[in-house]
Amino acid sequence: MDTKGERMKRIILLALLLACSAAQATEWVRVGESAVSNEPTLLDVSSIRIANGVRRAWVKTVIKPHTQRDPVEADRWVSYTLARVAINCADETYRYEAGSWYFEDGGNANAAFDEKWHPITPESVVQAEMEFICALKPR
Repeated sequence: MDTKGERMKRIILLALLLACSAAQATEWVRVGESAVSNEPTLLDVSSIRIANGVRRAWVKTVIKPHTQRDPVEADRWVSYTLARVAINCADETYRYEAGSWYFEDGGNANAAFDEKWHPITPESVVQAEMEFICALKPR
């Protein structure tokens, strides 16, 4: 039989585990939208990492239904894309490092990206991502 102290320790441990789990949850924030189609771009604040002056985060672009086809299989419709963007705030450059296309039929496919850094175009969605990510103070 548990003593009162052992029960209290278990309750505290459970509370700590729940608090840690909540801290790891994704936190999507709208940072911009496509100038052409007004599709929202979301950034997962909980995924932001900083290393060697480069900030990385996961970005999701939600696609309006039946507006963008799979670039490989034209009979599939894209639902959203998910990509990890790397941004060099000092140079105002970016690159996408990983990502996937998610389809209306429930399937997905990995996207291919080059490794080159690109200048950030003014008034673009990537500029909105940069302004959001680079404004955050490192902890």
